[in-house]
Amino acid sequence: MKSASAVALLFLSLSLSNFATAQALLCEGSACDAAYVSGVRVKTLTSLSALVSVSAADTGRYLALTVTVRNAGDQRFDVLPKTFSVTAITSKKEKKLEYIAASQMEKKAERRVAWANGINAFGAGMAQQQITTQTTSSGTVNAYGSGGASAYGNYSGTTTSTTSVPDYQAQAQAQANIAARRASLQVEEASLEARVLRNSTLSPSESVSGVVYFKRVPKEGKILIHIPVAGTDYEFPFQFEK
Repeated sequence: MKSASAVALLFLSLSLSNFATAQALLCEGSACDAAYVSGVRVKTLTSLSALVSVSAADTGRYLALTVTVRNAGDQRFDVLPKTFSVTAITSKKEKKLEYIAASQMEKKAERRVAWANGINAFGAGMAQQQITTQTTSSGTVNAYGSGGASAYGNYSGTTTSTTSVPDYQAQAQAQANIAARRASLQVEEASLEARVLRNSTLSPSESVSGVVYFKRVPKEGKILIHIPVAGTDYEFPFQFEK
């Protein structure tokens, strides 16, 4: 009970701290519309100016927030993903998670592919294959002495030699692997560009959806998501479990 109370007090203090700069709406109780959509928990807050929906997922590399914002008022406003924030909360402390821009994710993926391709190319360049060659020779030898004596004989033999040459098959396979990784990277970056949430200005009745990334949440604990829109801080608590 003490642990639960401490976490609740942290949520309250975090919410109250935002009143100095903006009105805060916390997604809890009857004010929060929470439902499962295709197995994913989605929470929604609605005010006179906006509707904001959020879901959170641990991708294994990042915390991914899928966010939808609709302008429900009569004045246009901006949606700026970099102003979003996530606080990880335990019974003892709170920690603000780092926002990860799409460009950071792309550079990290490019470094990962470049490193793998470099190792692959180096290994293929060092690869050797052994070629074994056998040579067989035979013949007859005649010998004559000064006193008229003579002798003859037959001989035969096989010589084996081994030569190291570049493994061209390994090099061709390495080039194919490198090309496949580059193609996969292009698909990954195109997919990221298509789903990431961009800065947007919404006129009345317009909406925008996309994904915003943060550093991974601890394996177990609560998080509080802040989505500041049109002068209001929309706050969404989520629970992550092992």
